[in-house]
Amino acid sequence: MYCPAALQMKLSALQAVSDTHNGYRIQELKTDSSLFDDYLSFINVMYEEKIYKKEELIQLLTHHYWLKNVKTYVLTDDSNHIVSTISTGVYKNDEDWGGIFKFATDKSMRKQGLGLYMLRYGYGKLRDSGCNYGESIVSFRNSRIPSLMAHFKCGFMPQTNRKLVQHELISKRGG
Repeated sequence: MYCPAALQMKLSALQAVSDTHNGYRIQELKTDSSLFDDYLSFINVMYEEKIYKKEELIQLLTHHYWLKNVKTYVLTDDSNHIVSTISTGVYKNDEDWGGIFKFATDKSMRKQGLGLYMLRYGYGKLRDSGCNYGESIVSFRNSRIPSLMAHFKCGFMPQTNRKLVQHELISKRGG
């Protein structure tokens, strides 16, 4: 059962982070990057409920349903192995808002603050690009509990007024 929660925050309150974290390095992923096949495998393991073909994932990253200016960031170890990822974008219906998708950390690497770092990095990039607010839609499935906790640690709060949920506004406008 899919039970989403809308989490929002004012991005000026977000803690800034650097391009490295405890020996890990962040890099922007391009669809023609040599890392893209590793990214595809990583996403298909982390999101096993939907197995993507390469063309499908490229389509999602380049023509997202409700976000524009999508950028994908991967956190890699010293062997250039992906340990965490986040994709960010600006809401098509309101450029004051930014959102994320395909946010995941390798299960064997959890509880080290990598997810929290990636959230701060991704939303920090959105703040730097001019977004004032961030919104994440997170499922309440057991596998998404770490994501919920990282959002709360960043300062995100549930938005219970559906009229203020950007994702809902997109759905209603057919965006």
